[in-house]
Amino acid sequence: MFIAYVEQHEGCDYTIACGKVIIGLKSTNKEDALKELKEMIIGKYDKKENNFENGMICCEGGLDRVTLYEVSSSEKIPLEDWIKESKKIISDADEKEQLSNEKAEYERLKKKFGN
Repeated sequence: MFIAYVEQHEGCDYTIACGKVIIGLKSTNKEDALKELKEMIIGKYDKKENNFENGMICCEGGLDRVTLYEVSSSEKIPLEDWIKESKKIISDADEKEQLSNEKAEYERLKKKFGN
């Protein structure tokens, strides 16, 4: 599996990673991946217009860098589980803090009013 990391010249100024994109390629070998990527970047040649069309180089600002990566494996991340786990950690910490505050209040009232 191959992916390409494409960076637009100078990006933009309104968000993190603006002007950067990762593209998954269909090719299964490096030679085909380079051909596929070249067509995506340069576009398809139109004999009638004597021009390349629908490529990324026509984008405003142009491209600064393109990097091809070969991915040897992938792992599906259990995102929902991670989110549930993080919410539980926060909830448990809130409960612990609340219990601690209630115990402190109980001790304060016990001192004030006795047993």
